[in-house]
Amino acid sequence: MSETPIARRVLDRMRRQVRSKVANLAAFREGNAYAEALQNSVVAPDKLLEMHSAHAIYAHVQNQMSVMAEQLLELAEMKAFAKLVGAAQDDYMPSWPPMSPVTTSFFWCWANFDAAVNTHRETMGSVTFAVAAEFAVHPTMLTLMRTLKDSRMGVYRVERHSGACVQLSDLVTNQRCSAICESGYTGSVGELWFARVLPPALPEASDHVVFTSPYVLIAPDARPCPASRITWCSRHPMYSSHPMRWVGSSTSIG
Repeated sequence: MSETPIARRVLDRMRRQVRSKVANLAAFREGNAYAEALQNSVVAPDKLLEMHSAHAIYAHVQNQMSVMAEQLLELAEMKAFAKLVGAAQDDYMPSWPPMSPVTTSFFWCWANFDAAVNTHRETMGSVTFAVAAEFAVHPTMLTLMRTLKDSRMGVYRVERHSGACVQLSDLVTNQRCSAICESGYTGSVGELWFARVLPPALPEASDHVVFTSPYVLIAPDARPCPASRITWCSRHPMYSSHPMRWVGSSTSIG
């Protein structure tokens, strides 16, 4: 895997640290305590058990990427990400309407996978993935990290309901899938969603995962949504320096 500039600098620092013959025990203890505190700040294992298994697998991977990213942000090499994401967090205070139009799930995915800081389109997620690959994270975990890293927001139409699943069609690729939505919102047939939909986490699974709470696109009139607007909505947030640049008055949250 070729190394992009920020990932290369981060990995160079880590490789030097690993090769160093001088062990700073105080820093080691502080690092362990910090990592433990971060692990305690993410979704607890008992909460994962309450989720649909398809979503819980990705939530566990999200937990580990969050812990890694928080530690990486302490490095000087990551200051561009800290500045970009910190400013957006101050502006939008991600939560849930009416407190903020930016949901926590949307903001986390934008910050990690869409908020690029250079022409190489490096994101926190791509650097986190590079570090995980360098230090031999389990192959299955690495595969799921890659899936998250390479994911995108998309515009989907609700085609029908099937038990706890919702049948969606991607309006850009025309691909259809059966997905679970952990928020519990299944919408109405014909509704347009703006969401991040992930493939099944395991080879033997069939359910896709609506990983972010869906934004419902509401047309101001009865005309069909133009194909150009659908493509723009799907592609624009990718590698965007602004989490809500796509939002207009035709949006609500499911």
